[in-house]
Parts: sequence; C-alpha cells; structure tokens
Amino acid sequence: MELHPETTTLPSKQVNLENYTNTPVLHFLTLVDTIANRWWSVQVNVQEAPIFHIGWEWEARIHERMCTFEVNGVRGWGISEFMYRNMSGRPEEYNQRDPEWTRSINKG
Repeated sequence: MELHPETTTLPSKQVNLENYTNTPVLHFLTLVDTIANRWWSVQVNVQEAPIFHIGWEWEARIHERMCTFEVNGVRGWGISEFMYRNMSGRPEEYNQRDPEWTRSINKG
C-alpha cells in the first residue's frame, strides 16, 4: 500500500480500552501489524480534544481529537475518536433547562 497524504485513508481500528484510563493519551507511537499484512509506524499528536456527551441521559462520553499523524514517515492530519460508556448520568442542572416537551418523552 502506497501512502498519499491527500487521498489515503487507513482503515479504522477498534481498540479494547478496558485496560486504559478514561483519559486518552495526547501523543503516542505505535506499531500496527493488521493492515495489508505489514508493520506500520504510527505517530499521533493531538492538537485539539473537545469532549462531549450524547444520549438523553449522557450515556456516552466522546473524545473527538483533531490530530496530526505520521505513518511510516508520511505526514497527514485527521480525527481520532474515543467513546466511553458514561455511568454518571446527566447532571440535574441540565435537565431543569430542557424544554417542557422533552420531559414527557420516554427516554429509556
């Protein structure tokens, strides 16, 4: 596989984060061996990392990270996203500001 920063998209990779903390690292270097049966040197540097919640009860916490990447020496940019199950729920102060029509919706 030949890399072209303007047009090449590497397949996404699901990672089991069970052994990781709830705060993804901002910079890392890894070797990936699952794409096209070859080793890839991947360096990620996070530039911006907004965090937001989705779902009626904030069931998920999303880390949307704008990054620069270097893959086998070729530089590029893109998105790295982490999603966690949020067990703390939605804070009550946000519920109080919801429009009246949303309070009667079955959210569960």
